[in-house]
Amino acid sequence: MTLKELDAQLNLQYIPIPSGKRNRPGGKTTKTSITIHNTSNTGKGAHALAHSAWVNNTGFYWLKDKNGKPIKKNYVSWHYTVDELRVVKHLPVHEHAIHSGKAEGNKTSIGIEICMNSDMDFAKASDRAAKLVAVLMKALDIPLSAVYTHYDWTGKKCPALMLDGGQPGAKWDSFKAKVMEYVNAVSGPKPAEESEPDPGDLQPE
Repeated sequence: MTLKELDAQLNLQYIPIPSGKRNRPGGKTTKTSITIHNTSNTGKGAHALAHSAWVNNTGFYWLKDKNGKPIKKNYVSWHYTVDELRVVKHLPVHEHAIHSGKAEGNKTSIGIEICMNSDMDFAKASDRAAKLVAVLMKALDIPLSAVYTHYDWTGKKCPALMLDGGQPGAKWDSFKAKVMEYVNAVSGPKPAEESEPDPGDLQPE
């Protein structure tokens, strides 16, 4: 299987966050890692397209005081959302996003949110995410050791469905093993036009 053949299995749609939005800070850097999240949204219909609409049209949630009073907008963004049917891409991979809880993570890491709505097949979504991670690793020369959980940056219990007791364990190891299955299934060189690859369509922005 070639890298382009694996990439084609993602069923990717590119719906970019509009330029100038508060949750699209701009700025480009070479990405050296990948960070996996779960959306923490179990509501029915909270699939990748729904999250795309939210991150494009809203893109923040309210931070609240101890009495539950909203005090500050917390803007967020990430590069890809994955469900069992598709991958939706929100930003070029080399743009900054606001997802890791750390400035360094936002600058250097590609953010991937995996949906967890109650009416989806999470196993299929996880498998599709593993394919996406494998494409990113191969196209951008990112090693498995630089594939992180949100927990690795801040200690947040995320991706919730991939942790054991709130920390990376057997479930996370299983996901990484699936990623490596896809990485090892890819043969041949990267396509010649990938001078600055942007996986998900393997074309520069």
